[in-house]
This record gives sequence, C-alpha cells and structure tokens, in this order.
Amino acid sequence: MGRFPSTRRLGLRARITLAFGVGALLLSALLSATTWALTRENLLNQRQDSAIVLVGQNARTVKNRVAETAEPRALLDSLPTRQGARPVLFYESVWTSQTPEFGEQALPQSLRRLVIDDGQPASMRYPHRGQPQLAVGIPLEGGAYFEIVSLDSLESTLD
Repeated sequence: MGRFPSTRRLGLRARITLAFGVGALLLSALLSATTWALTRENLLNQRQDSAIVLVGQNARTVKNRVAETAEPRALLDSLPTRQGARPVLFYESVWTSQTPEFGEQALPQSLRRLVIDDGQPASMRYPHRGQPQLAVGIPLEGGAYFEIVSLDSLESTLD
C-alpha cells in the first residue's frame, strides 16, 4: 500500500499567505528590537549628557569653595543635584560623601584610577547593588569630584 499515511499539501495560495505572514512577523520583530535599542541608547545618552553638564557645574563650585570650607560634607549638601544623584568628594586624601552607601567603594576602581591618578574627566555606567548607575568624575587640584546618578527610573521606563 502507501508508504505514508495520506498527507495533504497546502495549496499555492495558503503557502504564499503563510510566507507573507512569517515574513511580516520577522520584520515587525526586527523593527521592534531596533526601535527599542535606538530609544534606549538615545535616552541613556541624553541622561549622561545632562548629568555631565550638571556635574561640571558642581565641580566648578567645589573647586572654588573646597579650600575655604571646614566641613566638606556641608559643601556637598549645598550643591544642586538632580534627584537620585549622590556627590562624592576626594580631597587631600579624604573621601567625603552624603551617605556611606555611596562613597568611595560605590565608585568603580577603574574610574577612580582614571580620574584621580591620571587626571582625566570620565564617566561610566555600571551596576551597584543590582541597580544601574552612572558615575561622572572630574579631577580637581588636590583631589576629585564625583557624582553617582541612579539610572533606575530610566530602566523602569524602558521596561
């Protein structure tokens, strides 16, 4: 008798419709992924650029006032920072921060080395305790000024 049980092949119209459907599905998935990736990168770059501008302004303020202040923490508290930003000051070999959780150890070692040892302004995105952060560092005479900016709200927006 027959080698295979009776199987019915799809007609030409059904195969063309199926091919167009699969092609449309793949194309929409590709466009969705591309749009999400471009939007994510654009939002991260905007957040980083605005953070760098504000950190630069705060670093100038710190540079002008750090030598005359007796309490560096009060200076950090007086700085205008965006919500979720935490200033950290390294001056005359002393680390000062608003909270112990976001002090010297919250900054990546490679960023500290680049800013403090090499004297280069730098920024870096990294996870800290499972939360995405952006750290920006500006070298100062006698130390460096850093700000750690939380990217958690941006990540939740993208999710």
